[in-house]
Parts: sequence; C-alpha cells; structure tokens
Amino acid sequence: MKILLIGDIHANLPALKAVLNDARKRKYHQIWNLGDFVGYYPFPNEVVELLRQRDALSIIGNYDLKVLAFKKNEEKWKRNKAPEKFLAFKWTYENLSNTNRKYLASLPEHKRIEINGLNILLTHGSPASNEEYICAQTTKQRLNELAEMANADVVLSGHTHLVFSVKAGNTLFINPGSVGRPEGTDGKATYAILNFSDESIDIENYEIEYEMEKTIKAIRRQKLPQNFIRMLQEGKNLSQIQKGQSSLMQKQRNEQMDSVIEFAESCDYEESHSMQVTKLALKIFDDLKKLHEMSVKERFLLNCGSILHDIGWIKGQKAHHKTALDLIINAASLPFDIHQKTIIGLIARYHRKALPKSSHKYFCDLNESQQHVVSVLASILRVGDGLDRSHMNIINDLNCTFDNDKITIKVYANRKNSPEIDSARKKSDLMQKLFDKEVTFEIAD
Repeated sequence: MKILLIGDIHANLPALKAVLNDARKRKYHQIWNLGDFVGYYPFPNEVVELLRQRDALSIIGNYDLKVLAFKKNEEKWKRNKAPEKFLAFKWTYENLSNTNRKYLASLPEHKRIEINGLNILLTHGSPASNEEYICAQTTKQRLNELAEMANADVVLSGHTHLVFSVKAGNTLFINPGSVGRPEGTDGKATYAILNFSDESIDIENYEIEYEMEKTIKAIRRQKLPQNFIRMLQEGKNLSQIQKGQSSLMQKQRNEQMDSVIEFAESCDYEESHSMQVTKLALKIFDDLKKLHEMSVKERFLLNCGSILHDIGWIKGQKAHHKTALDLIINAASLPFDIHQKTIIGLIARYHRKALPKSSHKYFCDLNESQQHVVSVLASILRVGDGLDRSHMNIINDLNCTFDNDKITIKVYANRKNSPEIDSARKKSDLMQKLFDKEVTFEIAD
C-alpha cells in the first residue's frame, strides 16, 4: 500500500496540482490529507473540490476550523487579531462556498487507520491539540507523552510546515511538510510517499517546484496583502515576515528620531519643555487609543511633531507655529517623504492658535484621511502643550478616560495652583470638536 501524504495546502492550487502530477509517477494508491485546506491564498474552493474529486481521505486543520468559526468571532477578532490575519480569515470565509464549508465541517479532527497490522493516527497538530507543533525542537519527554497519548504505531501530523520524522518509544512521528506554504525549502512544495509493507513503513520525502507566479498573480488580482506573496517567496510564516518588518521599521524610526532631535537642537529648541509636552501628548494618545483608533505609525508622527512644535522660536515668538511648519517642510536633513513632513509640520503648526481648515496652506493638499490624522494628533498636542503652559514641568503624570459624553483627563501635579489646567482646557477645543465630547480636567489628590 502506497500513500500520498500531504497537508497544509492553504488554498494554493498551483502547488497542489504540481504535487499531484509529480506523485502520479510514483503510483500511489490513496491520498491522505492532514488538514488546512484553506487560508492565505486565493483558491479555497478549487483546492477543496480537487481533493474531493480525488477521493482524498482528509481531516480538518486548525486554520479550516477558524475559517468556519469566522462569523461567530468576527467582532472579537477584528479587535484582537493583526489586520492581515483577520483579513485572511475574512476573505477565505467569504470566498468559500456553502457546500465546501459544510464539507469541511463534516471532517473529523483525528482519524485512525490500520494497515498491515500498524495502528496509524492522523492528526493536524498533535494527539493533544490541533495547534501543537511537533518538530525538531519538541523535547524527548514531550514526544514520549504524546506517544503514550496517541496509543499508535505511527502518528501523522502537519501544522509546522516542516518535514520531520522521529521515533519516540514505539511510535513513529511523521510530518510531510507543506504543499502550499512550505518553510525552509526555497519555496518548493513538499509531500511524502509512505510505503506500507509487512508491518513496516518506508518514507520518501519530496520537494518540487511549482508555478508560484500563478499564485502570486491571483493574490494580486484579489488584492490580498503583499506579505502573503513574501511568505511564498521567502518560505516564512506571517509572524516571521512581520517581525522582520518590525525590526527594520524600528531601526528606521530610531534613525529618523535621531534626525528629528538633531534638527530640533540645530533650531535651539527648549529641550525640557519639548520633552515634557511630548511625554504628556503620548500618554494622552495611549490612553485614548480606543477612541481615536490610530496605530504606532500615527503615534510616531505625533512624537516627531511634539518634539518639533516650538522650533519656530528660532525666528521669534510671533507666528512661531507657522514658522515651525515651514522649517520642517524645507528641512533637507529630516529623512521623511514630503507627505510625512507635511503631516509632522502641520501637527506642530496647529499646536496653537487657529484650528485646521481646508483652505489652509499645505493642509489643503492632504487627502481626507491624512487631514483627519493631522487633526486628531494636533488636538492631542494642543492639550499636552497647554499642560506645560509655564514651561516648569508641573504636571508629573496624567490618566485619560472617556464615555459617551466626555473625556476626563486626571492630572498629577506637584503644585496645586498653576496656569496649566486653564490653558489645557482652552486648548482642548479641537479635541472636543473632533470627538463631540466635553473635555474635563481633574487634579488628583
């Protein structure tokens, strides 16, 4: 008995077709599929239907289960899952037919088969959980525990996307890797042929190239994220791709922040005041995150605008907020594109005096979304600046809360009587307008 063992296809039809064509030369008798038919890639229905046509013996994978549970969890996942992961679940659910959803829901999470006296367990992750990884890093102790739990001669599992086989006690663990989202194989699809004879098993592992460009073109046609393409090309999972991007982004932001501070110093900025205002503004941003719903990208822009908000003083007090805008936009030493410079400059410009208007210079050049970012971040900076009206760092800390009617800012001050609260109250005008809430201030005991 020869078995074609596959798993983790993740809706990559060109890879599945290539594996089936390559395996045909080896004259297998049956296909065993370890789950995760769908996810990330743009052929969910075609993959399910092709395996059904080939009478594949299949179990359901953890990703398949999550896709089926999407509608029930949509609101919760929208809040707590990374946007690209949420999109992957949403797109797959919406593009998977009712017939194929019902088929996936009918599949078991585990399957036991006996061949030539061997007891075989098919599972997506491990005998304990369909999300547990069995791989080279799994300890011998854990493998022995899983072997005892499985009570099988052979455990077949996927989930890791890595080819793996090891014996623990009397149990042989086998993973064929991944058809549609392989890792560590230079993008080649992987599968295994299991040859059962006389109570023994022979494993043949294969890596094959497929027409990846067809999958990539379909990803682009469906307007799915660019990172899904990188996962294919680099043989990495989404978390690894995002971690690499995060590291590069952090490095870039560190370099940009160094340039911002150097530029502020060249303008002879008042460091103590600027850093106090920045600290307070960022705390307001963080506390009100569920209200403004902005990300670390906008937080960084606020950070830059806060540090630079008073640099216009180098040319005098009069209209120094407008001077700051002009200095930022024309600063060759600041490593930002023109849109980023404009947004940072406008955040600084609107820390005082007039509120943003569509007729204002530079502000009128931004699209509606960018104008909203400027307005929200400037509204926060205005309050932060007001809370250091005296430039004496009187406010030690603050906490912000909000409800349907108001935003409450509780401040912790080292002096009871100061102009800070009155100033911040006056400068909360933009925040009240944007969020349609009264902004109130309390001094903590």
